[in-house]
Amino acid sequence: MPSKRNLRQANANAQREQEIADLITAVKEHKKFKQLACYSIQALDKAIDPEKSRNTYRENVQLAISLDAAAVVCDILERHKGHEQVLMVCTECLIKLATDKTNAAVIASNNAVPFLLQSISSNPDLPEEVLHMAMTLLNNLCSHQKVGAMVLNEETLAQCLKVLETNSDTTVLSSVINVIEKMSKNAVSE
Repeated sequence: MPSKRNLRQANANAQREQEIADLITAVKEHKKFKQLACYSIQALDKAIDPEKSRNTYRENVQLAISLDAAAVVCDILERHKGHEQVLMVCTECLIKLATDKTNAAVIASNNAVPFLLQSISSNPDLPEEVLHMAMTLLNNLCSHQKVGAMVLNEETLAQCLKVLETNSDTTVLSSVINVIEKMSKNAVSE
């Protein structure tokens, strides 16, 4: 017979799993509405944030990935190209999901990079903070060699150079330079 502690733990795990599943379902249901989709993604983001859920965030991230959260968030990013808040919340969430090379590969295979780049090129007036977050996601994905090979191409380079040309914020420039550096390292290692 299971102990009370084991039963409580099993119930807590089942509740956590249901909460993550419900959050992903909410994003899917609100995908046509920018503000509601953003709110739902922010709620998911809190559930996978290491600062907010210290003891369970790794399990929450793995559960979210297994429930196709990356595809759902990428769908919102594609659907609402160029929208500042959508790009910001999607990028923040994808950064948290990209905890390892397996998750980064899942995110890359869901076309996160093309959708990210399309969103940047659709809105040339994006604030520096949003561009920095977008470049941080790209940089994080490129940190994994096999994922970098999936996402680093001429279009990625062209978009990064465009951001480099049109921006003067040192944080953004640093992020872009890191991505370009990874691209050159990846090209040398091939």
